Amino acid sequence: MVSLPPELWLAIFRHAVTTGLTASLFSTTYQPFEVTSETSTDHSLKVKLTIIRVCKLWRDLAISLLYEDLLVLHEYSGDLRRALERRMDEEATEGSRSRRVCLPYSSTVPQMATKYPTDAVTILTRCPSLEVLSRPSMVYGSQGEFELFEYAAEDCPPLPSLKRLDWWHRNDAARSGGVNCLVDVLQAAPNITYLSLEGELGLSVMQLNSEIVLAGLTTLRLRRVNMLFILQISKWSFPSLETVILDGYTNTFMLQNVGSAFGGRLKRLELGRSLRFYINDVLSHIFEWCPTLEEINYYAYFTYAPDLLPAPHQHLTAVGLHGVKNPIFMDHEPHHWHHLEAHFATYCVAESYLALRTIRLHGDWQHVFSHPEYPSWVDNL
Repeated sequence: MVSLPPELWLAIFRHAVTTGLTASLFSTTYQPFEVTSETSTDHSLKVKLTIIRVCKLWRDLAISLLYEDLLVLHEYSGDLRRALERRMDEEATEGSRSRRVCLPYSSTVPQMATKYPTDAVTILTRCPSLEVLSRPSMVYGSQGEFELFEYAAEDCPPLPSLKRLDWWHRNDAARSGGVNCLVDVLQAAPNITYLSLEGELGLSVMQLNSEIVLAGLTTLRLRRVNMLFILQISKWSFPSLETVILDGYTNTFMLQNVGSAFGGRLKRLELGRSLRFYINDVLSHIFEWCPTLEEINYYAYFTYAPDLLPAPHQHLTAVGLHGVKNPIFMDHEPHHWHHLEAHFATYCVAESYLALRTIRLHGDWQHVFSHPEYPSWVDNL
């Protein structure tokens, strides 16, 4: 076997197990156009298993890769807990290697009226360096058919190291409280910097009087949420919030509520790949509601080009446009090119965007670069 320094082997292993989702799943800060969902899974486990089975040296070097991302299934949670409790040395256990945990609701269904420690929740306490926690609502493993949240759930343990929480809300689970309730988990994780939310919050589980203060939260992602969810989080305190990612919206009142709750201090906003943003001019309202906005990112083919602003925006310095195609547009149709041209022409009006300096193109734009009209759009900019 080739003799290489351990640092080089580690770099090789890391490259081998890194997929297109790795950075998105582990990120605790804002990354433009991050595409993840509750079904997102990093399919590198087989590669990790292959590496650690080659020889003892590779196993010792790469074992941390195996434990850094965990999926907790009810039927295997006991075995996983015992594995995490194995000691690496006198001071640390295998659980100290874990950075991300995916904890489905099927793993935290209360089984008795009296609370007692469960393997699934105990796993969280065995991961002292946990940075990312995901609570997907979809069914994992063989226990999905038994998801009856009839009793009180186990309390969420303190999570001081947690930086990111990806939460898919379920009303039936939330009623059981504890580790299944967003409010209870946030109170146990005061150092979160990235929070993503999805779900239809029910009136019966709203907690408008809950005091949530996340002093370090800088990024809030709103996936598919309803108006009640917006009303709930608008009562919470995020003094350091700078970035909001809005994947979609149900009506104009929701946009207005987001703008009134957070718009006055936002520096960055991203719109998701939703045709909702194509139906109406949302951007003009955003520029009005977010006077301190410095950067906006959106999918050009899924967003209506903004009308002329009634008053100039003072702080917008950068615009990010993603070129992912929208199926309703065909390259040979004039409307396709008129739509794109409108976006580029919008930011040519220097009187409306006094501080604008940068336009970034994300994704694949090759079909646009070859269009005969593209040079004129750029020249105008």
